[in-house]
Amino acid sequence: MKENNDYKDNISEEEILKNLYCFDLPPVDLLVRTSGEKRISNCLLYEIAYAEFIFNDKYWPDYDDVALSADLDEFLKRKRRFGGVV
Repeated sequence: MKENNDYKDNISEEEILKNLYCFDLPPVDLLVRTSGEKRISNCLLYEIAYAEFIFNDKYWPDYDDVALSADLDEFLKRKRRFGGVV
């Protein structure tokens, strides 16, 4: 039985991107994980490759605009490299 590998020729970054859950949204810059958890639970793995992570101890129901503002302030202090070296 001959193996058909033609599908390999059709795989591109564009093909992968259009099949992702959030294909029509801009890239993720910041991922905030609430409740003190230090894991991402296999959530949007490809999409968050260059995202900045903030782990916040507040539980989701208590996460308010004050917590968001503090997390955004922290995010703005970071130097983003998008996988490059400084």
